[in-house]
Amino acid sequence: MTEKKYYDPAEDTEFTEPYIDTDEIRVTSGIRFRYFHGAFKNTALKFSFCFPEKKEDFKGRFFQYLSPFPGPDEEMASLGKKGADDMVAFAVSHGAAFVESNMASAQAFANSSDYSQKYRSSACTAMYCRTVAGEKMGYEAHVYGYVYGGSGGAYKTFSCIEQTKVWEGAVPVVPGCPAALPNVIFVRAHALRILRHRMDDIIEAVRAGSLNGIEDHMNEEEKEAFREVTAMGYPPEAWLHFVDGGDGSLTVLAPGLKGADPSYFTDFWEKDGYLGAVPGGSARRDRICIHTTIREICLKSDEDEFALAQKAGLSVGTADDGRNGVASAWKKRMAQADPGHPYLLVDADLGADPYDSGLTVTVESGSQAGKILHIAVIFRGRLYVGPGFMTADGNEVIPQLKAGDRVFLDNSDYIALQTYHRHQVPEAEYHVWDQFRESDGTPKYPQREHLLCYGFAKSGAGSLQEGRPSGKVISMASLADDSAFPWMADWYAGRVKENYGEQADDLYRLWYNEHSFHGYTDPGWTDVVTYLPQLYQALLDVADWAERGIAPSPSTQHEITGGQVHIPENGAGRGGLQPSIDLMANGGKRAEISAGDTVRFRAECELPSGTGKFTGAEFSFDADPSYPVHLQVRTGIPEVHADTELPDENAVYLSADGEHALICGSCRYEKAGTFYAYARIRAQRQGQQDDLFTTVMNISEVRIVVR
Repeated sequence: MTEKKYYDPAEDTEFTEPYIDTDEIRVTSGIRFRYFHGAFKNTALKFSFCFPEKKEDFKGRFFQYLSPFPGPDEEMASLGKKGADDMVAFAVSHGAAFVESNMASAQAFANSSDYSQKYRSSACTAMYCRTVAGEKMGYEAHVYGYVYGGSGGAYKTFSCIEQTKVWEGAVPVVPGCPAALPNVIFVRAHALRILRHRMDDIIEAVRAGSLNGIEDHMNEEEKEAFREVTAMGYPPEAWLHFVDGGDGSLTVLAPGLKGADPSYFTDFWEKDGYLGAVPGGSARRDRICIHTTIREICLKSDEDEFALAQKAGLSVGTADDGRNGVASAWKKRMAQADPGHPYLLVDADLGADPYDSGLTVTVESGSQAGKILHIAVIFRGRLYVGPGFMTADGNEVIPQLKAGDRVFLDNSDYIALQTYHRHQVPEAEYHVWDQFRESDGTPKYPQREHLLCYGFAKSGAGSLQEGRPSGKVISMASLADDSAFPWMADWYAGRVKENYGEQADDLYRLWYNEHSFHGYTDPGWTDVVTYLPQLYQALLDVADWAERGIAPSPSTQHEITGGQVHIPENGAGRGGLQPSIDLMANGGKRAEISAGDTVRFRAECELPSGTGKFTGAEFSFDADPSYPVHLQVRTGIPEVHADTELPDENAVYLSADGEHALICGSCRYEKAGTFYAYARIRAQRQGQQDDLFTTVMNISEVRIVVR
């Protein structure tokens, strides 16, 4: 490899004069900490440092969080969190300082042509944290630094650890690759549009114990859309909660894309090779492009009906509170709609099945002419106004509208974007695009002049991923991720391997997590586990790796076929942190019984070697997300040859080393119906029962059919 020139904060001419304007003791989650707030003179860069209150509790390291979309005052976004989401409490309770900045951003998106600002501002903030550790905390030794973030924050994390030598390690989480944005959002939105009437069938087929195939009830168009999104890497398990993800940030990205390639939105509807030009095709069928008039305006609608409207549609996004969630930070840019769920009735006939995603209303007459509103969902002919990006605030516009005002309803651009990925085929190394290549490697569809994905990646991160980290890296990806498809983390691992060969293992780890989605916040669903404990443990492990030479658990063993990542069923040799668990009901994934019968449950569990000990387990026999059946912990795993030999009590039996477990239980089902039962296993590095932050979990599901 050629010698790389790294950015040196000492040579920066922009971020040169940091200062502290707040120094006080605060409390989070019952933990006292010393809070510093400050900024850099003559710049937009602001920051927060949270140190352990006492010098003797500070272990000489800091964890620096990078938000997916910084600004405008993001440096305080992590304050006020509760429970396991409290990253400040995690850091401080583990002897580290917590660092966050707004990356000198006055907006949620790129606010400067100098994309390097992201990692430069972060690096200067990190260096000043070291200064504060010495001058304010009296810590004289070297202070180690570790940078981390998820989604867009993962892009920034890679940029920081590749373009500078400021941090000793990094933990990028649910990462994309240079070709990811906005293509992953396009292909997902296309599939959602085509498959929106097959969601119940898809979910039924994905869940444990189904007798149906996913494509059983699909027509050819629906099969093609499903195969396309799956081959691109969208995990089938992600359909379980498709409503919560919806079209993601497509609404926010759309205006920038139209500015970058305006002719595409005409070509799509007029030129051969584009879906919109196909006579009688789904794009034309779902297109709404109507000039009409307002018939009625309702400023406050019934909340129950609005809830039904949301359930009926896919447009469920709401404005965010400005915080920095991995899966929701983009929402902070959405303009507000009236909290009373206002709606419009128009004179046009929208049909029995209008496609409402991405629909806008442009006012063409009256006092509000020129204003644009975003429609969240159409229900019973009512156009509910919701939050939108670069649209008017419904609080201001809707009360000024009048019956008879002319309006233009349009979702043309939104539909056009949904197959843009077909016309943006990148290099051959991105194999999921092979479905859009002919046998000789040439694209099947007309190609746009420029690949926009690289510009998105660079503007959001500051640089493109190279696979050349300057410090230790543990990357984590979710196998049910609907936004950063799991293969993308493997793509980066491949770049590291290409650059470092056999020495790659001295620098890099990739851990996959089952039953985890894009966001880290625990949604409280029975069938999802948060990856936040793995993230916290990864931060501690990367610190041990960099500071003490203690190598972390090996990368998760995996293979990729058809765009999908597959990992070994058994946890002992799979690598990573998460344990494996395989729940059976009466010996299978589906148990069919009569009302009044008892089902015997059994789950075998294994931890990746050397990652900790099992601490406990729970059952949920009827999909109760609280997992109400807490199991007795027993030492010694009984030898069981058949389900009839299982112990009668609900208990978890642990091996002597704590790395293997057998979960046993039973439940009597009195009523007819279909039930989903779950077992959840817990493990922790030191085997502590009550560790809030680093208790790793996994789940397994079975289906009970009671006749």
